[in-house]
Amino acid sequence: MTTEADHLNTLELTLTEERIKIERMENQLQQILELLSPAQATAEPALSGEAPSIHVMDEDTQLEMNFDSDHKKGQAFLNFCNLYFLIAGLAFQNEQARISCALTFFKTGQAASFADRILRTQTSTHTPYFADWKALELECRKHFTPRNKQVTTIMQLEGSS
Repeated sequence: MTTEADHLNTLELTLTEERIKIERMENQLQQILELLSPAQATAEPALSGEAPSIHVMDEDTQLEMNFDSDHKKGQAFLNFCNLYFLIAGLAFQNEQARISCALTFFKTGQAASFADRILRTQTSTHTPYFADWKALELECRKHFTPRNKQVTTIMQLEGSS
């Protein structure tokens, strides 16, 4: 049986954890505000295909964003990227920088092979593999999101009528 002191101790620990989370969020917001400041707008833009250095993500967020080709998490990864690019938009001067940034999180499994193939092709051809972010999203959806047989069947039926 738990005592009132145990309950208070649990509440104090929870409160401390929440304060730490709030401090992290405040730090991240401050870093985002610094990125959005007018002084940053005059900074040298990123080169084509080069991901800028951005420090708005803490280590836990970076680990959560790593993608291992799990089909159940493919759309969530793309959503996370889109939200991240929305928040840190000024840091990404062009779509190739967004693509390069996203590919850095393809670290294991089929995702790593996918990124490796793209980077090798870009290196050998000296041209971007994807024309824009939407092209990468489409390719990721093909490879890393579940195939919904019911939706595919309905679309095929509607298309043939």
